[in-house]
Amino acid sequence: HLLVQPDGEFAQAIDWITQNQDPKIACHPVVSYVIDLVWTGVAARAFLFRKAWLLMTTTVFMLSQTILNSGIHDGVSECVWIRAAILACRCFIYMVSWPSLAMDHVK
Repeated sequence: HLLVQPDGEFAQAIDWITQNQDPKIACHPVVSYVIDLVWTGVAARAFLFRKAWLLMTTTVFMLSQTILNSGIHDGVSECVWIRAAILACRCFIYMVSWPSLAMDHVK
């Protein structure tokens, strides 16, 4: 009853416990065990996956906007590969990263 309702939906008991802000209830061994169980299982993996995805997309964005652009002087590039790498990074950002961020905001 703390995690799942009889109809299979997520129970709001943990939300109510945190909104109540009563340390006696929040520190109860059963509540503490259930919250630890959730965080060491599914929630921790989902949290770490989202943060790793954010770090990777931020790195690709920085690579395409600043690091690779520093190899281009006065609009003329000595190497076509630098421009191709910039194009690939920007395509990744525009076609993969931004739509997933937009879907997160729509939810």
